[in-house]
Amino acid sequence: MFNILFNARKSKCMYSPPYKCQTVVPCMRPTYVSGHSVEYAEQWSHLGHIVSADRDDKHDIVNRRDILCSQMNNVLCYFSKCQPVVKQKLLYAYCYSLYGIVL
Repeated sequence: MFNILFNARKSKCMYSPPYKCQTVVPCMRPTYVSGHSVEYAEQWSHLGHIVSADRDDKHDIVNRRDILCSQMNNVLCYFSKCQPVVKQKLLYAYCYSLYGIVL
């Protein structure tokens, strides 16, 4: 009715076994949607956060830390001549992000 099509190139498939499962990961059969194969991935970026099949947040935490350090370095580089109070307000304005904090 709305002519919505699925784009397999923009999607990934993840296998996440039960939390306390010690069994071997099964052989992954190809997944097809609308006649196109969907690739399997161990981790994938979704809405700016890295989601891992093993449900470990370490990759996302390191990625977020690197982004924060980069933002802080940019602010401090461009505004190096400002007073410390001004720098503090700029860091708060440009680097303090609550987007996705619910994760």
